[in-house]
Amino acid sequence: MRSKPITIFQANVAHTRPAHLIALQLAFQHNFDLVCIQEPWISREYHRKFTCSHPGYDTHVALDTWDEDNRPRAATYARKGAGLQTEQLRPLGPQRDLVVTISNGITVYNIYNANE
Repeated sequence: MRSKPITIFQANVAHTRPAHLIALQLAFQHNFDLVCIQEPWISREYHRKFTCSHPGYDTHVALDTWDEDNRPRAATYARKGAGLQTEQLRPLGPQRDLVVTISNGITVYNIYNANE
């Protein structure tokens, strides 16, 4: 059983792939358990549903289908092998701006607040 607190890294990467990859690597190097990314980089091949990944993290987004007008604006990553039991919830159904996860009993809301 995990006894240390859950650590969370948060970044807005402004849809840029290099910033997204750097954020994931920095979080991994500094042993963050959860990574909350806003404005993640998303491949323009929407049918593939492809965003940045890292071998040390599981990826969570709250959309089933992606297209140019409906792509994720928030993504949450849970560290593999950290003793976390992470479950993704969809209390409001598929959402592009909200990813809700529960990790070892702690609920984390990763919310993108668009400046519109």
